Amino acid sequence: MERSETICAELGSTSADIIGGNIARDAQRRIRGTCVMSESVNEVAPGIFQMRIPMPENPLGYTLPYLVTGPDKPILIDTGLRSEEGIEALEDQLRGQLGIKPGQIDFILITHNHPDHYGLAIDAKKLTGGRTAMHRIDWEQSPFREAMEAIKRDPKAARTGGEDRMKAWYRRHGVPEEELQGQLFGGRRGRRAIQEEERRQEHPEGIPSHGDSAERGAGEEREARQWALFREFEPPDLLLDGSEVYKTGKHNLRAFWTPGHTPGHLCWVDEEARLVFTGDHILPIITSNVSVRMTSDGDPLGDYLDSVAKVGELDVDLVLPAHEHHFTDLKGRVAELHKHHDARLDAVLKAADGPPRTAYEVAAGVPWDVGGWDEMDEFLRRAAVGETLSHLEHLSRKGTTRRIRDEGSPLVRWQAVQ
Repeated sequence: MERSETICAELGSTSADIIGGNIARDAQRRIRGTCVMSESVNEVAPGIFQMRIPMPENPLGYTLPYLVTGPDKPILIDTGLRSEEGIEALEDQLRGQLGIKPGQIDFILITHNHPDHYGLAIDAKKLTGGRTAMHRIDWEQSPFREAMEAIKRDPKAARTGGEDRMKAWYRRHGVPEEELQGQLFGGRRGRRAIQEEERRQEHPEGIPSHGDSAERGAGEEREARQWALFREFEPPDLLLDGSEVYKTGKHNLRAFWTPGHTPGHLCWVDEEARLVFTGDHILPIITSNVSVRMTSDGDPLGDYLDSVAKVGELDVDLVLPAHEHHFTDLKGRVAELHKHHDARLDAVLKAADGPPRTAYEVAAGVPWDVGGWDEMDEFLRRAAVGETLSHLEHLSRKGTTRRIRDEGSPLVRWQAVQ
């Protein structure tokens, strides 16, 4: 799931549901068993209200935005995924349960650029009058924004160009041709988005009503409505650099730049109240997805591990993530995350030992939480390639793997350094 064609990830899934930052099958059961999933607001600390915005057809179930109150105007952190259910839940919880009126909120702080966090920003602005704020890097490098703009500009070119680039990238990393058949770009929801945009552009006078619902089927009709919601988004009102502090008169929220899951991910820290809003950076059960993307460079896993360590130094009693549930033992969870990635790095290094191998071949030799390689479908295998690459790249920075490019061959291969 890569930056220029991530509509498959950005429309079809969320930020923490992929291999290795995956929801393993047993983790899904634990999440459902641990969290009380209802659309009711929960006061998790004095003056801090946890909301629940549904994510249809996603095993995580909900995004957890937070309303931070005080004598001054409240602040909203994250918004949720834009869907019919999400819009209804946002209005019910902000207006019906929390009593927020237009003009009552100044700022809507977005932890990162994934649509299950930023998707409802346009609706939150209408409901509250607040200004949206996101790290500059995350907006400028937003794969969701790029995909949406490309589809609205020229849906046919977005489909064919994205498809060609995507397949070429996977071929370079060893994905066999039989796993690249059919249209990969966008997955099912992405394809529906492109079809709906083509339909809109064929009828500039106004898209016909969906009177053909019986022929299209309930699922297709729902996806058509979903695209109509997804295509409406606006740039943030404020682009941040990670040095900002926002105040409610009771809570002082300090931006804490935590690259890794996305390059501009922000946590928000309240030292006096001894709590931190971690977005998708640190979750209580599952691990965040950290992958090398098609047009990205650098060491995203190294960035992530450094960020996790820095957050682990915070002296807080309460951790408020964007999924699953809040928890208290930040340092214990940080230790678990480092242990998880140390084990994954060891497994990747072991799988890269011997003759040079592509990332696909290395990934096939790594034990994954969702089961054996033969049990994984093609989508999960491609996701595993992206995560394996982030580990191989990090190992190369440590001098324990090397990248090999043979003259005349498009393949990128890797090998453990003895």
